[in-house]
Amino acid sequence: MSNVPSDTLNYFIQTSPGGSLEVALACAADAQPHWQALFEHGLIGAVADDPRLERRLFNHLCIDAVQIHGNPLLRAYLAGLSPKHGDRIFSDSALQDKNHPVNHVFSKAAFTTPGGALARELLATFIAAGLQGKILHALAMRRHKDVLRACSFGNQAFLDLLFAYLQLIPIELLIYVVADETHSSTLVANLVVAGAVPLTDFTNPKVHRFASEKALSLLHAMAARASRQPERAIY
Repeated sequence: MSNVPSDTLNYFIQTSPGGSLEVALACAADAQPHWQALFEHGLIGAVADDPRLERRLFNHLCIDAVQIHGNPLLRAYLAGLSPKHGDRIFSDSALQDKNHPVNHVFSKAAFTTPGGALARELLATFIAAGLQGKILHALAMRRHKDVLRACSFGNQAFLDLLFAYLQLIPIELLIYVVADETHSSTLVANLVVAGAVPLTDFTNPKVHRFASEKALSLLHAMAARASRQPERAIY
């Protein structure tokens, strides 16, 4: 739509915001760039001002399914919102609604499927747009079963993303990591080596006592290695 005059785009959006949104959403499936011109000429504001249109946007990008090219649209939409509207989307009361798009994205991102990977990108976009601090902590605790599911699938990428932004990782979530019989040792090793979780968090007795045999062996080895490192540094 780069060749369409601005006044024509403005008129199209003003008179048919729903139709304009449908064109933009079609681009989330086929990667056409037409959504950019629509967003730049007022579609973001038109959607934000109409709860039904905004719900259609989130349903298409985050809830009913995740679109292969949907993340750029979501990122641009969230970036283009007024601060007041952005605060409303990320308010505690809004996030407690089970139909909030973040809840759907968080749940989908726990899976190690292609759709799960796309959902993880959407989750990262929501985090970058304001889903941080106390509200991210509260979300992770409300959706703790999704974290458990991610551990059961060995979903390292999901844990890397979540734990990187949690200011204080809840003990309950760390227990899920160390307790998994199949993936615990790999998850723990990668999280510690990447610096996402300090080794001391996993050796905390409140967490350590729930560790699987694989995780216990690894933690003992890592703790022993950590205790020897200062000695090697002297010589």
